[in-house]
Amino acid sequence: MLTGTGSGIPKWVPTTGLNNASIYTPIASPTATTTYRLTVTDANNCIISDDVTITLNLLKYNGLISNLFTPNGDGKNDKWFIQDVQSYPGNEVFVYNIYGNEVYTKKGYMNDWEGTYNGSPLPDGTYYYVVKLNSSFKILKGTVNILKNK
Repeated sequence: MLTGTGSGIPKWVPTTGLNNASIYTPIASPTATTTYRLTVTDANNCIISDDVTITLNLLKYNGLISNLFTPNGDGKNDKWFIQDVQSYPGNEVFVYNIYGNEVYTKKGYMNDWEGTYNGSPLPDGTYYYVVKLNSSFKILKGTVNILKNK
């Protein structure tokens, strides 16, 4: 909530991300760092203004995304692991082969992929992933290796 005071008519600019630009205490929800200016005009047409900047910092994911798993059915390291992924229920995960073809996608990933495509095991090799935890985080990209004979 932005908080302004004065005696007169308030006007906030820009209006982007504000629930009401004509009150002293609008709720601000900007999608990028934004400087808002409050201008108050009184009954004598005197104007006073002030600025406030809301700075958005994209959060950094400090968890581990496994770059290797061995889906060979031995009960050890059989599924691709993304640390704390359950804390981001709206996550989206995409995996691509070396030719850029999507071999896996899931919204709400829960560390349950066993290296399959359409129900069949993928061959050993390097695959490329894109992970979107939520809209506050940068997109995470990297590689994951599948090795069944380990």
